[in-house]
Amino acid sequence: MKSLVITLLIFSSTFFQVDAQIQPKLVISKGVEPSLDKLIELHATVVLRAINNSDGSSLDVPTEIRSNEGADGFEELKELVKNTHIKVTEEVIETDLLVQKDQIYEIRGIPVEIDASLNEGRTDNDRELVLLFNNAGQLLSVRFALEKTRYQKMLRYSVDLTDELRRKQILSYVEQFRTAYNRKDLDYIETQFSEKALIISGVKIKKDDEHDGLKPSYDEIGGDSNYKYLTQTKNEYIERLRNLFKANSFIDVKFDGVRITRHPDYPEVYGVNLFQVWNSQRYSDEGYLFLMIDYEDENRPLIYVRAWHEKPIVVKGENKVIDMSMFDLIK
Repeated sequence: MKSLVITLLIFSSTFFQVDAQIQPKLVISKGVEPSLDKLIELHATVVLRAINNSDGSSLDVPTEIRSNEGADGFEELKELVKNTHIKVTEEVIETDLLVQKDQIYEIRGIPVEIDASLNEGRTDNDRELVLLFNNAGQLLSVRFALEKTRYQKMLRYSVDLTDELRRKQILSYVEQFRTAYNRKDLDYIETQFSEKALIISGVKIKKDDEHDGLKPSYDEIGGDSNYKYLTQTKNEYIERLRNLFKANSFIDVKFDGVRITRHPDYPEVYGVNLFQVWNSQRYSDEGYLFLMIDYEDENRPLIYVRAWHEKPIVVKGENKVIDMSMFDLIK
């Protein structure tokens, strides 16, 4: 009996070590050009193995894979690994190499898992990673992907090729914006907002709130006396985020239910509606998020409006979410 117990313990230990040391390999099923496909396939495999070999505090990626074009995917990945301890969960990942724009290539559908011990023991820790490379095989950017079916559905709503390209840009932007919260990249988030951005947080008013006194900046949303909204400047919002990032070593932001609309008068302005789930050690919430994004400068989109509210609001007797129709825009 004693030898049996020892054998089982050894077997269990060996199994754990093998599982913890998955060495993933990326295979491009449908590519662009054979030599480029092989280069990115090789470099992506090196990156994925570096993720699984990382202890969370460091990341070993060869210099030739790191970008020297200003966009540094290695730094993004390092911060993401540091804050989420992600691991690739499959040994062989078959996916396509997609052309994004201007000789930038995208790999989607890489299955990873967030460390459950960081995510408050939650079970919804499966994510998909997106990697972007240039034609030299250098890593330009890393982000968590939106849900695949929703991503494809949003592209099917395109009215023309220009709108389809813009929608791809918006979905990529939303993925990058979301992942910036996961890696606590305050500098990136700050650059995404217009200096005159309108930032709204809808809050439910408790019955005893009238005794606490509400600040003058609160107003009713859509005539619903159960909800108020607080407007903030960009600087106030960034300072609030700074405090949240300092207070929480782990932050997980998820987006679902994506809906994209185009402004009727300004075709370069889009509205994006999302359902946001925010988890951290000291603060968690979920609710409806709206972003109004200006793509006049495609290389530097700007957020004009960020509005969040916990529940649908009542407008003329109907439950609504904040969207682009509720704002007057004059450019």
